[in-house]
Amino acid sequence: MKKELQPCIHCGKIRKKHYTQSWPNYLSRNFCSQRCGTLHQYRNGMSDEQKKAISESLKGKPSWNTGMAMIKECINCGKEFKVLGKKRQQVAKFCSMDCRCEYAYDNKDVEKMSYYREVWNLTNKQPIETLENYDKRGRIDLMEDAYNLDHITPIIYGYENNIPPHEIADISNLRFIPALDNHKKGRKSYVRRKIN
Repeated sequence: MKKELQPCIHCGKIRKKHYTQSWPNYLSRNFCSQRCGTLHQYRNGMSDEQKKAISESLKGKPSWNTGMAMIKECINCGKEFKVLGKKRQQVAKFCSMDCRCEYAYDNKDVEKMSYYREVWNLTNKQPIETLENYDKRGRIDLMEDAYNLDHITPIIYGYENNIPPHEIADISNLRFIPALDNHKKGRKSYVRRKIN
């Protein structure tokens, strides 16, 4: 197997390989991005009749980038990119998944990661089998009525407010709640209760 980076067959840019991606998976792809794949398919994979039919169907309709899209600047590389849709316009920060991954890796909060690790290490040492609904513990994708272990005062709240990890991991701050409720729970929806 030829293990070297390949160019995109549309734009010619050398395609990046993520460290978790296998070589067979990498070599099976031809484009550096979904955009390049779409453009290549439109320009090279359609007959002239198909292209003409699409152009005719769009006549009289506003182009996707006239008033409906917003131009934003990627917070990682500074490149401008177009964003369509009101919700996405509010939350979009990156021009591509590569930029998002690169930014997350370069700006990862090492202190936050070690705080989370310490809280979970201490949590796993607690006698959680004594908690109510322990027997219903499971993954939501495998059990519809699964329960998850929940920190009543969220870990992120503890980190942001300098609460010692042993307080957040204490058995008095633990409970089992339905997995759906746990996934919906946010840091703002819970007020810190006093932990003894």
